[in-house]
Amino acid sequence: MDKKGLFRNKLYILLIVGISVFLLGCLQPPATQTQYVCSNGTVVTDQTLCPAPATQYVCSDGTIVTDQTLCPTEAAEPDLLPLTLEQELEVCIGMPLLPQASLEDMCIIGIAAKHEDLSVCTKISRDQRPACYGVIGMVKSDPDICLEAAPEEDKCYEQYALNKRDGSICGKITNVGTKNNCYNNLANQLGDPTLCEGIQSLNQKDNCYLNMAHRFNDSSYCDSIIDGGQKEQCFRELGKESK
Repeated sequence: MDKKGLFRNKLYILLIVGISVFLLGCLQPPATQTQYVCSNGTVVTDQTLCPAPATQYVCSDGTIVTDQTLCPTEAAEPDLLPLTLEQELEVCIGMPLLPQASLEDMCIIGIAAKHEDLSVCTKISRDQRPACYGVIGMVKSDPDICLEAAPEEDKCYEQYALNKRDGSICGKITNVGTKNNCYNNLANQLGDPTLCEGIQSLNQKDNCYLNMAHRFNDSSYCDSIIDGGQKEQCFRELGKESK
């Protein structure tokens, strides 16, 4: 083969190799791009392309929504019917009896006062009815409700006076002993020496003034004591001399 033919062959081979390399470069797959999976499952090549996550709310029933207004409406609770008087009284039945009081009677008295219903007082033991009427009278600011407690109205007036801390009610009491106790108890409870004067028992009245003298450390109350020996005792106990 001459030199020209040899040159053409070499040129032809180089051309074939060049074309092959070019074609191989074009046929290679493109470089794999990085991929991201967003929180909602979307696949993107750039994390910044992920859609913003939606704000979520948990409803009171546990439902999860993207808008609080989408929560299901809560069913309104049914209105509870008030107890009847009979149903309230049933609650008191069977309460224990204490040494000094019946909790059942006290419960019924409370219900009677709540409803200002005098008829409820007849449902308790007779000896507790004056207290029941007295409490209702106090709630209604009407001491004469105690007349319903006859023949125990005096006991009712005394209870009313002590509860209301009102010495004027003692004057409504007809029984002398009960009236004296009413004035004496309130005088000591309130520290009111003027109530001692309402006591008709001389001995009880003297004791009332003696208590006032000690309470206020004031010997002038000793002068109101009638009994000479008790008067001297009053002045002596206060470190004073009788006039």
